[in-house]
Amino acid sequence: MNPRTRPESDPLPSRSRRRSSGISRQSAALRSLRRRSPYPESSRFRARSARTAEILNDFRPEATLRADLEDMYEFRARYGRAPGCELHEASDLAWFATGVDDELFNGILRFEATDSEADAKVRSVMEQFRLRHLPYHWMVTPTMRPSDLAGRLKALGFRHLFPILGMALVLATMEKTPVPDGFTIRRVLDRPMLGQWVRIMVTSFEATQRAVPGTVDLEERVGLDWTLPGRRYLGLLDGEPVATSLGFFHGGVAGVHYVTTLPEARGRGIGTAITASPLEEARAMGYRIGVLQASPAGASVYRKMGFRTHAEYPLFVSP
Repeated sequence: MNPRTRPESDPLPSRSRRRSSGISRQSAALRSLRRRSPYPESSRFRARSARTAEILNDFRPEATLRADLEDMYEFRARYGRAPGCELHEASDLAWFATGVDDELFNGILRFEATDSEADAKVRSVMEQFRLRHLPYHWMVTPTMRPSDLAGRLKALGFRHLFPILGMALVLATMEKTPVPDGFTIRRVLDRPMLGQWVRIMVTSFEATQRAVPGTVDLEERVGLDWTLPGRRYLGLLDGEPVATSLGFFHGGVAGVHYVTTLPEARGRGIGTAITASPLEEARAMGYRIGVLQASPAGASVYRKMGFRTHAEYPLFVSP
């Protein structure tokens, strides 16, 4: 038995979506289904059929980058699909807004413009969030255009935080992770545990505490069902919640998100252990590659686990 991932209460096995008017109308039946789950209709099937050909077996850097970008897009787009939230998608622009008063939960997913129209188009996006009184983030990916978009955002008053590092790991090379004394990991399956998970995540990210109630509601609307692509893990040290992570199974890879540890619990191997938990489960499900997006401060932990950087994405927040 693995003490990090097999709580007594939940043993692990052995191994109204609002859309922009430009989006095509769907049947009432499909809209009803999407109100029940923020994921596309086939996502539940994909989560259970991880051993099929959908698993990425291409280890070339360009394939890993594509998978990483798809993971980032879908992970954030699922918030826009949650009831009461907004996801606006077009071929040249996509963005989401949740109503939560924190940059983390509102942002731009896709942006393409010519040199001559780029600044005006950025301003039109800014206006959408201004009307909603919401802060937001903008992670500039290699697929966004024009090529000097990062410089344009800075000139328009966006604040550059740091480069997000796109990292990948071949799961077969991951070594067994030591379990710190007194540390256990539990699946988040109900609202009380979700509240603990959110408070730790928000505190560790140094986000505003006023966002906690709205974030709990949002995450509950996204879903707690363990068959969904997004699965949350709560780490406890001597019975006290201190760490979080989330495994996101999409696009043929296992994405790891929201890896956080409270400051007083750092330096004990807890960050490594909470990161390894979804990766170990993914490997048991047949996944071959794990991806994550790291801050420069956290990258060293992942490098020690075997992750390698394949891209940098400048991260900006709204003026």
